[in-house]
Amino acid sequence: MSKLEISTKVRRLSTYLNEFEAGLIQIPPFQRDFVWSNEKKKDLLDSLKNGFPIGSVLFWKPDSSVKNDLVDEEIQMIGGYYLENTNSEFQYILDGFQRLSTLFGCFIDSKKTHLKRNEKIWKTSFDIYYDLKEDKFEYNRKSKNELDFYQIPLYYFIDGENFFDFSSSLVSLGYSDEEKKLFINRYKNFGAKISSYDIPAIELIGGTIKEAVNIFSRLNSRGEIVSDDWKVSALSYNKQRNFRFGSEIDRLFKNLTKYNFYISKND
Repeated sequence: MSKLEISTKVRRLSTYLNEFEAGLIQIPPFQRDFVWSNEKKKDLLDSLKNGFPIGSVLFWKPDSSVKNDLVDEEIQMIGGYYLENTNSEFQYILDGFQRLSTLFGCFIDSKKTHLKRNEKIWKTSFDIYYDLKEDKFEYNRKSKNELDFYQIPLYYFIDGENFFDFSSSLVSLGYSDEEKKLFINRYKNFGAKISSYDIPAIELIGGTIKEAVNIFSRLNSRGEIVSDDWKVSALSYNKQRNFRFGSEIDRLFKNLTKYNFYISKND
């Protein structure tokens, strides 16, 4: 049994986005599917806008001997984007998948990434904009009216050049000086929060699946005991049989909804 080491780091949100793009963060084959509702995604974005902490995330970098039994040839997806698995130095995300999926899907600009996107999934789940006029997050901007310029896609806030384009174009539109000032201040404030937002991470290095799951049970980001079905999903994963317990559980829950059976799913 290899020795498992634990380290902690605090990194900017933009660093996590870059690491996903570079293939340095991967999704383990036993990870549960993305299940967050639209309201939970908007709650997360509200926390970012207000500078509230969203909890730590947990990564695991297994030894090469363990990693070989886990590497999945199927292309993984996060936030509607297909991840590349060409980088051998990657870590698996154990806790924080729902949160990071939301952030990656919302803040990556499809025109500036080499990753391919599933348009249907992205449009349904991650096409979120910040309405500067109403000061809230909404889905699927439908208006083609240039005067609805205050509805800003979230990926605009990652690139500082977009603010210059926004403020320059705003001058020529038919808003009052008071409205223009309001829009600019809200854009600047949210952009500043995003560019400086830190997310703490716990990194597990080495060890077996059993050891990683045991640590996860103790270091869950909210101090809660990780659900039994997540542990079973991880410990029962079989690459040869292509069996993933978590997927079977999610499929069962979906089938039971027609009988008005629901279960709360958290990150």
